[in-house]
Amino acid sequence: MAAEQATPGGKLAGWLVVGGLLVGGLVLVALPFIAGVGLSVMIHGAGAIRDGALPWIVPICVLALISVMMMDSLAEAIIQRLVPGNKMAAQLLGFAAALGGITLAYGRFFVDILPALTGAFISALGLMVFIPMIKRSERTFPTRG
Repeated sequence: MAAEQATPGGKLAGWLVVGGLLVGGLVLVALPFIAGVGLSVMIHGAGAIRDGALPWIVPICVLALISVMMMDSLAEAIIQRLVPGNKMAAQLLGFAAALGGITLAYGRFFVDILPALTGAFISALGLMVFIPMIKRSERTFPTRG
């Protein structure tokens, strides 16, 4: 049998679907961060946003997620050496490191440090709810192999 050739319209539709899934995944992952930024703007007002930063909200939130992941992996090794037996202190130090990473990322969006810190705290609380939901959903799917 002859192999079917994809039509240009079919390729475009495929790229649109893949692009839509990619953007949708980024927005879903950045949801706690977008909520933190939105609530911080509601608390501090629209004057707290840098000029021209609004279209960059999703990339900034993805950057915040990446910084949290990096802070978590780096800080975990350092914290284990600093407080080897105290799990609560290790978790608090890890939370502080993640909060610092998010605040640094939000510094690109907000004019002042207080709205960035408020948004980071709200986002970190959202992550504390969001991450266990993701881990629970990973356990429900069967694995192969």
